[in-house]
Amino acid sequence: MITTYSINQYSNMPTTRNSSTYDPVREVLDILHNWSEGQNAVLSSTEIATILENIAKHLETATEEFYKLDPDPMDDRHPARILPDCHLATLLKTIFKNDDFMYKLVHEYILAYVGDTELHTAACRVALSLVPGMETTMLFQDVDSLVNQLVDWALGDVDPLRYYAMGLLASAFESPQVVSNTRDRNEILVPEMLKLLPQLRVAMESEHSRRSDGMTRPFACFSAETPGGAEQPSQTSSDLNGTECLVDEDDKPIEEVKRIGDNNTPETNNVSITTPSKGTPLRKLRRLKRKLRSGSPSSSKRLALDRSAPSEGNSNSSWADMSPYMIGTYQLDPLSIEMKQRLVLALLTPLGEYQDLLTHVFANNALDFVMYYLSVSNTHDVRLTCQALKYLAALLCHRKAALDFVHAHGVDTLLSIRRPSVASTFVSLCLYYLSYNDDVMELIISMAPASHLESIVSYALWLVECSHESGKCHATFFFFMIFSFPCMLELFDQHDGLRKLLNTINTLSLFTSRDLEQVELVLNDDEVYSQRQVVRHSCLALRRYFEAHLFLRYADATQNPVGPYKPMQLSRETTLSQVGSILESGSHRATWAPVQQLVRLQGVDLLLYIMAVAVPEWKSFNGRGELVRNVLDTLCVLVCLPKMQLALTHSVKLSAKNADKVPGMSVILGLAEGKLLSDPECQKSALHILIHITSVSHRQCNIAGGANAKAPTGPGTRTSKTCVDITEHVWNCIRSNNGIKVLLHLINVQTPLTEADAIRALACRALCGVSRCDRVRQILSKLPLFHSGTLQTLMRDPVLPENRSDHLRFRRHAADLFARITGKPIGDDPSMDGNLDLETRQGGSRRPHAGHLRR
Repeated sequence: MITTYSINQYSNMPTTRNSSTYDPVREVLDILHNWSEGQNAVLSSTEIATILENIAKHLETATEEFYKLDPDPMDDRHPARILPDCHLATLLKTIFKNDDFMYKLVHEYILAYVGDTELHTAACRVALSLVPGMETTMLFQDVDSLVNQLVDWALGDVDPLRYYAMGLLASAFESPQVVSNTRDRNEILVPEMLKLLPQLRVAMESEHSRRSDGMTRPFACFSAETPGGAEQPSQTSSDLNGTECLVDEDDKPIEEVKRIGDNNTPETNNVSITTPSKGTPLRKLRRLKRKLRSGSPSSSKRLALDRSAPSEGNSNSSWADMSPYMIGTYQLDPLSIEMKQRLVLALLTPLGEYQDLLTHVFANNALDFVMYYLSVSNTHDVRLTCQALKYLAALLCHRKAALDFVHAHGVDTLLSIRRPSVASTFVSLCLYYLSYNDDVMELIISMAPASHLESIVSYALWLVECSHESGKCHATFFFFMIFSFPCMLELFDQHDGLRKLLNTINTLSLFTSRDLEQVELVLNDDEVYSQRQVVRHSCLALRRYFEAHLFLRYADATQNPVGPYKPMQLSRETTLSQVGSILESGSHRATWAPVQQLVRLQGVDLLLYIMAVAVPEWKSFNGRGELVRNVLDTLCVLVCLPKMQLALTHSVKLSAKNADKVPGMSVILGLAEGKLLSDPECQKSALHILIHITSVSHRQCNIAGGANAKAPTGPGTRTSKTCVDITEHVWNCIRSNNGIKVLLHLINVQTPLTEADAIRALACRALCGVSRCDRVRQILSKLPLFHSGTLQTLMRDPVLPENRSDHLRFRRHAADLFARITGKPIGDDPSMDGNLDLETRQGGSRRPHAGHLRR
């Protein structure tokens, strides 16, 4: 069972307001009512600014409470769609319903009242808090006036107006049209922001130093480390003169305990003390004091601080200290130095993807201060680290920036970000962008020792298991990209990655609940869509995982080893060719560790169930075709083993709403026919499975005269009989599920126009494989297709002249089929025979000969 770590376990502290009496919606409605009544009279700009500031306070409080509910930090939907019952969602809907207020906020309070800094500041503050629930096009319809005004303020020196303007520009620059219209001004804006960040960083360090000079809470001196694991500044050295405080029996502070490390005994040299939590009995503090006095080795071991303790629910500090490191804060007035840097980075993030602005990034050493912000012990604000990670992800889109980041050992800095925290979710995005470029991944693998590569895989697997939905998806994409590297694939297997990847599907509500109607009542449409996306991405990673293992197995069979640090060139054509070659030379008793692990985890049944359920019930899901195609391509690799061919004949639930079961082969035939899902790519993938399971070579079964020939006797009798049974069972399953009818229909298919010739060729090849069965051959011999000249008519011209190569393959397989059924050549057409000979010569060298494979 997967243990999902939630940050909510750290946020059980009461808010500053009484939740039973505080109703922000009612208070904002009262403020808007007073504002509406004031429109009849003449309100001064100061009065308007006061009203706006009151609204902003409620919005900021609701936003901070929204953060404490631990939403997905990369989910940019309206808060009402994420957490419909939260205060922020209700406030946003309430304010947006007042069209008159919204119009005046943008067109008068921001654009008009020229020179009124107080009103402009209050209006921008409200608008910035409204951005999570606002469409960008709605706020920035008048690009020339509003955006230019915001740029002027951002380049100015009026605080905090300039920073509010930066936050609004960050939202505006999400639109490529806005960026294009302000291209000239962006050339000025970006370098100014990059020069501003170092100044703010110096001011932040100075402020942190001042904060550390005094105690901020009782018993703070007991904490020897920050929640992030780094050593705290020596704030007690000047005030306590090398001593730390405890409480004696009369509740009076005494100076009894020496600073950690001053004791000469080795047992107490590395002792660090956890901070007493709220409500700790006084007798425990007294016992702690006595243990520290004695300095016994047992007390040292018990008091040693584990850096992972907060992630398991045992905090070494109070919530007041942990909150900035785990959840973060949101307050626009007074504007903290951390919040200023967050707004500057937010402005730079959407512009980081543009190539023409990249020169300013390198000229101002942007990567250096971004890496500084990645450490929460430096920022003291996890949201600032999150914003730095977002900006870093935008820069990693560029190959040069990614290479520079790796050379600066930035990957180690990424892995040092603690988990769980909201910042760890953004780490998944950075890892995905790093893996997107093979050159960058090769550099990472070549530079990092084995232990660091193991840490990367371990961190990413934790994201797959325990992160937010967006973190799971990006981590899955990361594995999809790195599976082409043999060394990373091996580490994934060593960390039981296949089980964890399958558990991301098994633990979803869509698959754990037996009552589908109950699931639909509990989950809203967005949650259902999100879980289906997780299934889609997981199946994509599974397909690449088995393709990579197939590549290694084929390389081993051909005695052509693959370098562990070079990417494998994986493609669909290569995979199909390797599957065919292994089937021609493999043994039915061959073992394959990844497939055995999949069988133990019941992964084959899960894949068949996903395919059977997604086809009829996920019609509104736009990724249904890709999902089904990935499952089919995965099964196409698995059928290298006869055991997997037999698994396709097992029964599977056809729908989650009822208990009806059909053989998995029936679902594959339905997809090949195109009636269950109108997707030509899915049809071709299903046909490839049929080709592989019906074209098992005679050598594989040690039978010389066909599958129905008498099995040989001797030491291998049991082996041969088992293989014959599997082959016959698969053929009979295809025949009993109308497989012959489906394949004959596909030979005559005319649509879709661009794929008809390819589908014909694949269907004819699959029918050739099935015709090796005596019963099937007897049925086909009585059909008019082989006696009335219908097959010859289909072979004359392609459906689409541009697909002549597919048509030539169809003709070659049709000639083989005709000869197998009738026992004579297809005809005496010279042009047809000449083309067949040409196609045979061309196709003969496409697949590696089975003799090159090692038995």
